Amino acid sequence: HILEPFLKIITKSSRINTTLAVNGLTPLLISRLDHQDAIARLNLLKLIKAVYEHHPRPKQLIVENDLPQKLQNLIEERRDGQRSGGQ
Repeated sequence: HILEPFLKIITKSSRINTTLAVNGLTPLLISRLDHQDAIARLNLLKLIKAVYEHHPRPKQLIVENDLPQKLQNLIEERRDGQRSGGQ
């Protein structure tokens, strides 16, 4: 998984993290949250959290990317999948 080393990089370097965050990384990460692999989804969520923590305008990041709704959709999809016997 390429996400794990990438997570280490942006966690250790706030400069790289901030640069990527303000230049389009967040929408890319969010668009991948529908990945079927649970480990990949977990790492994507960790990446989004790291980006949020170092973002110069975290509230703007949340609003511009509609994060509350995206996360709610993810929760509902997983909950519905578990009810129907899937993952």
